[in-house]
Amino acid sequence: MARNTPDGPKTPLSGLGPGFGWNLNGHMWRMAVFNGCLYVGTFDESTLFRNDPQYAQAVAPELGADMWSSCDGIHFSAIDIHGFEDEFNYGFRSLAVTPYGLFVGTANPYYGLEIWQGIPEAATSITIRKSRANRVADEGAR
Repeated sequence: MARNTPDGPKTPLSGLGPGFGWNLNGHMWRMAVFNGCLYVGTFDESTLFRNDPQYAQAVAPELGADMWSSCDGIHFSAIDIHGFEDEFNYGFRSLAVTPYGLFVGTANPYYGLEIWQGIPEAATSITIRKSRANRVADEGAR
């Protein structure tokens, strides 16, 4: 979305609008650089409207937080736009770069957090998987 600045109008180089083109991405919650690429996790308000009769149908295809990446700061790709397949994961609250990969923690006040691990596959991509320890904890809690 173009905006006016003291230096004149500015347009995003990516061509994407606010919230990566989804108005219910309330903000970019966390960012981290991993394996030479920028990863951005959003806070997606669509989950809050999932039972609202006026908005439920419109938000249904977009429930859950978004994870986007860019290796050049201009071209962004969606890694996932559905809270890693859990509509109640309305935010990617933490990103931690470690020698073992990129760890992503979700915000989910309904069923608790999940922790995911991104493992490098190639210089410009990662595979995200749920950590084994957290999966066992989730199964015991549900």
